[in-house]
Amino acid sequence: LVAGLSLPLAVAALQASGLTVAPPDWNAAVTATLMLTAIGAVVAFYAWSLDAVMREAEGSRVALADANDQLSYALREAQSANHVKTQIVATVSHELRTPLTAILGHTDMLRAGLYGSLNDEQQHAVERAYTNSERLLRLINDLLDFSQLDGSKLSIRPEEMPLYSTVQDVAAMVQPAVAAKGLTLNLSFDQALPSMMVADPLRLRQVLLKLLENAVSYTESGSITLLVRRQALGDPQQQRDAVVFQVRDTGAGIPPRELALVFEPFRHSSTNPPATGGSGLGLTIVQQLVQAMGGTIEVTSFMGYGSTFTVTLPLEEGGD
Repeated sequence: LVAGLSLPLAVAALQASGLTVAPPDWNAAVTATLMLTAIGAVVAFYAWSLDAVMREAEGSRVALADANDQLSYALREAQSANHVKTQIVATVSHELRTPLTAILGHTDMLRAGLYGSLNDEQQHAVERAYTNSERLLRLINDLLDFSQLDGSKLSIRPEEMPLYSTVQDVAAMVQPAVAAKGLTLNLSFDQALPSMMVADPLRLRQVLLKLLENAVSYTESGSITLLVRRQALGDPQQQRDAVVFQVRDTGAGIPPRELALVFEPFRHSSTNPPATGGSGLGLTIVQQLVQAMGGTIEVTSFMGYGSTFTVTLPLEEGGD
């Protein structure tokens, strides 16, 4: 641009000094001036545009760096707050469980008449105290389990365990609640299953117990069935088997719009809320435990016909 603008100045200086510039030379100078000026103008425009873009990009980079720092800080704060929350829930739940267990023990002895006979009114009051203490203990246990899942503290300790007796023990634990509601508990066990399998017995009992308790809560009449069977997984040539646990009930069922939400925390079915006042954490805990054991869980339900929860775990046989 400077070169293009300097040409007419040079010609004017020559004429001022008395030198004559021929018309062809003048025309060539004008043409060169216009070309160089145009080229210079284009280059100057793109240089200015590039500079503006670079300044804007630098500003965006600085803003992005600031936003990233703020996001990192917010994430650290959220993680810290979540850790504190988890610790508080775990500590409070643990501290509440100890005195509550003592209350349940003494209340149970009162029910059994170990401190003397009770009249009907006293017996009714003791029964209510025991029932509500049990409900509170279940809620505390669910909160403690949920805090461990939320804090990524869940541990799975597989070992050889007797499969059939484990299932029987869980069924026996829920039998009193089943009988109290006038329901029937059916147990179907596939004889093709091995007597011993490798799994975490504590977590497996926890899964089955919560599924059965959930079925009892949402079933007012009819029966509950716990079916345990063997199932082939994937390619038959790989000879991989699984053990399937199915809990079926004859309750009111779950509306289709709620099926996708049953494993969300603090959820209850709108059709038939449980009379036990559950925390709504049971199925969330079950799903997390099943996934931690390398399995899957599915639910099917039909309104008016009940629900079926199906847990599939990889089968690793233990020594007989």
